[in-house]
Amino acid sequence: MGKSDRVPTKLQFEVRKTLKVQGEGVTAPEGVLEGASADLKQILVSMPHSLTKIDGKKDALKYRMNRISARLARHAECLDQKLQQVIAKKEAKGHQRNTQAAGSGDAEEEMGNIE
Repeated sequence: MGKSDRVPTKLQFEVRKTLKVQGEGVTAPEGVLEGASADLKQILVSMPHSLTKIDGKKDALKYRMNRISARLARHAECLDQKLQQVIAKKEAKGHQRNTQAAGSGDAEEEMGNIE
């Protein structure tokens, strides 16, 4: 059973937080390990020391996910603004063409009427 296979329970985590490992001996506040078997003490001592790192990594991952989602939201917002600008330009060009075509037709009609 490798170290990665061990998943500490909440009880082990709480007991582990109260333990201090000094060399091979275990010191704990009085009463914490009274009645605990030698096997249990050995299990608690051999548990990974980095239980708090797991929580830290989880928090860091959450933070990174939030940052990524915020960045994606900003990017989507920017793309939406660019799309709106392109649509507005296309509509403006289309409107100008329509008015130019209509305007030139009116001018020809007016010229025809004058003659």
